[in-house]
Amino acid sequence: MKARRWQQEKVFFWGDEYYESVIRDIHAAQSHINVESYIFDFDEIGHKIASALVAASRRGVRVRVMVDGIGSAYSISELRSYFEKDGVEFRVYHPIFGAGLIPILKNLNRRNHRKVWIFDGHIAYAGSYNITRFHSSYFSPTWRDSGIRVVGEQVQILSTAFEKVWLKDKVWKKIPFSIDFSGNSPLIRLNDGNIKRRFYYRELLFRIREAKKYIYFGNAYFAPHFRLVLELCNSARRGVEVHIVVPQKSDIFFMPWISSTYYLVLMRSGVKVYEYLPSVFHAKNYVIDDWMTIGSSNLNYRSLFHDLEVDIRITHQENMDLFLEEIDRDVKNSELVTENSFYKISWVRRLLTQFLLLFKNWM
Repeated sequence: MKARRWQQEKVFFWGDEYYESVIRDIHAAQSHINVESYIFDFDEIGHKIASALVAASRRGVRVRVMVDGIGSAYSISELRSYFEKDGVEFRVYHPIFGAGLIPILKNLNRRNHRKVWIFDGHIAYAGSYNITRFHSSYFSPTWRDSGIRVVGEQVQILSTAFEKVWLKDKVWKKIPFSIDFSGNSPLIRLNDGNIKRRFYYRELLFRIREAKKYIYFGNAYFAPHFRLVLELCNSARRGVEVHIVVPQKSDIFFMPWISSTYYLVLMRSGVKVYEYLPSVFHAKNYVIDDWMTIGSSNLNYRSLFHDLEVDIRITHQENMDLFLEEIDRDVKNSELVTENSFYKISWVRRLLTQFLLLFKNWM
């Protein structure tokens, strides 16, 4: 059976090119623009994008923007004021200010971590790019991220997912969905239901078990369930080349400490672990042989059990080749972790890390 492909597809590895493409599509939009962003800072980049969205609204395009109540907490007031006076519809996912104590406690650990743009129902962007100067040359060195622009009829799946959240549908309940057992992985991986969460996690474990040559995970917050670690170790022991790139410096300072607790068992099984050096590594890149995705999902409990995420599969060979070239550059710009370097970690950091692990299910 012929594999499904996107009609058009482009991958991005640095923020300036990504934002420029997004702004071009804002200017070209005809009927509607839907935006979901965990972080929407009202800084140099945020203001530039917000201005383009307002201009689109003024010319008659329906523009809807949803931000997360924690990720965008410091900019919500400014964004609301700026957008609503010019007709841009603006909502906050699970706000933490003014929502009341019970709703805050109930939803504190349920965030919208997606970074999605949808234009006219057939063009979409996804990846790890929030709307902030940290992903742009305004900030140096810029964070290392990945994104993808796709065109095709399956963008309607993202439109439906946006509507669920916008209309405050109960996305956490068990929502039936169609699973393709033909061997073709879905082009879009959404986790807006318990069945989907379980299915996609099991599919990932299955792909690791069935890998023939190569597994690469580039991940900002590497704190996986032990079952996944076990499958990675088993694959490495049977001869699969397994590479993991994680940040040496992170926007969440203690996340590299958490990730380091997995290093020893991985290395002793033959997994090569690299720490990215030039800047904050914030990408969420997955490769298992010829199966490749770019998105917002981390290998941590938050992405698996709590947050709303989306990942998109790369289907065009030229983009797969570009993706592998970028991954090779990431590895070359990283330091291979060895047992000697692992044992140099101070006892104070080890002690603090053991304490933080008590809260791993919230990370």
